[in-house]
Amino acid sequence: MPDELREELVVAAEQSRRLLADALQAEDRERRRLARALHDTTLQTLLAVAQDLEEAEAGDAAALSRGRDGLAAAIAEMREVLRGIHPPALDHGGLAAALHGLVRDAQGQGGIREVACTIGDDATPGPHDELVVVLARELVRNVVRHADAARLVVQLRREGHRLLLVVADDGRGVFAGTREVAIAMGHLGLASCAERAAGVAGTLEVRPNGHWPVPGTCVEVALPL
Repeated sequence: MPDELREELVVAAEQSRRLLADALQAEDRERRRLARALHDTTLQTLLAVAQDLEEAEAGDAAALSRGRDGLAAAIAEMREVLRGIHPPALDHGGLAAALHGLVRDAQGQGGIREVACTIGDDATPGPHDELVVVLARELVRNVVRHADAARLVVQLRREGHRLLLVVADDGRGVFAGTREVAIAMGHLGLASCAERAAGVAGTLEVRPNGHWPVPGTCVEVALPL
């Protein structure tokens, strides 16, 4: 066998090994994320409901009402977890409809008054559609919860062999272009987004929003196609 062909086979085998390792790591990260989500929210809510039911059986009339409210909260939390596993909007309207819906729902929340969502014609359906929706939802939620912003811009476009998701706002901004600084400032959802992007060999960058119509923060996620 020629040396060049042997070298190409070795490189291909190494690439396959790395892809498999990345896939397994991404799967493990997702299992841990789901475990944390269920333990920290739904399980705790159901434990409180169980306590309320015991108190109701002991004669505390108000405990029954608390238990009913807790059960409703647990159902809502489970629905949120299931949406994180597979966004239902993708099944009904596709990627564009799902992103437009996320941005539309953000208007009026957390002080956000103006929203815009732009999807390039070349951002056709692809292998990362579900991941794009999950990341966009978390990043938009971050803006609503932490940015103190009035305007929100979401863009999706193709750039060469990458799919770019950009979420920008006119909020308080970040002091440096690293996600670590943003996470330290309270943007905890960014850590999860960065892990998800890395799981498919993508990247996440946080920087001051100096190149968009609105000042504040710009988060750019690049996913390989």
